[in-house]
Amino acid sequence: MKEEAKMNKQKAIFLVISESIGVIAVIWLWTRKRKASLVSRLLWSLFLLIPLFGPLFYAFVKVSPDDHGETLPEYPDPGSY
Repeated sequence: MKEEAKMNKQKAIFLVISESIGVIAVIWLWTRKRKASLVSRLLWSLFLLIPLFGPLFYAFVKVSPDDHGETLPEYPDPGSY
């Protein structure tokens, strides 16, 4: 159990670091690289923010399956119809 908590903590630290790098790179891209085309800046921004929006999207979209209710029938035995 401690190893799982340690691994989750390491993943969280990695996620925070990658998100920080992505946000800093996007800010730098939009403030310092004004000569770059708008399409180029938009594509690089999207690419750099995947680590930020990917886990957030997954966290909000992930639906844990509920246990089936007691009113639902159990699976029939194989071969019985």
